[in-house]
Amino acid sequence: MNKTWVIARHEFVTTVKKVSYIILTLSLPVLVILGMLVYYGITQWAGEKPPTEKPSIGYIDDTGLFDEYTNTDNVNFVPYVADDEAKQELLNGNISEYFIIPADYLDTGTVYRYTTKREIEPPASLNSIEDFLITNLISTNVSNDILTRVNNPLYAQSFRLNQDTGEIGICYALCLRVALFDVTVLCIGLSTARCIRRKREPAHRNIAVIGFR
Repeated sequence: MNKTWVIARHEFVTTVKKVSYIILTLSLPVLVILGMLVYYGITQWAGEKPPTEKPSIGYIDDTGLFDEYTNTDNVNFVPYVADDEAKQELLNGNISEYFIIPADYLDTGTVYRYTTKREIEPPASLNSIEDFLITNLISTNVSNDILTRVNNPLYAQSFRLNQDTGEIGICYALCLRVALFDVTVLCIGLSTARCIRRKREPAHRNIAVIGFR
């Protein structure tokens, strides 16, 4: 028992005195902090600026159920008939975004949302859209389908439109966020594994030497 304690103490003291061990131990929190700073910087770069006035959100209703409660305390909902008209209004800056309620909305709950802004996290406007959908659904004669949809009113699929061409683009900021998170987790995992391996190898060698004595 005494020999085991002496060996363990010797290995611990030897390991913690190594420069590589100290650097590796200090690098883990640095990597975590660096990842958080990068994420915060991207969020600030891609985030929405606080609006100076109540925004207007366009919508196209292919169900015929959503024609009330268009003027709320936070948002003005502007109805459109055609997708091209709403898209042009968005590109002209007359509305902040728009969404399409398809004819099979009560069955699927899917709403197609279009914006020109870079988005990393779900925007606050989704809450306003959800409230708009729920308020209109429960204002009519409530059926079983409507009650089901009230419980799950929104499965939003967002698309970013290019400000110049109007074409659907790729959300590079979101992809970068996922990539940075994966790299940070990978670095932490590799550093931890390397630390464990370095701590074990000297112990095996010294135990073997002591066994031959």
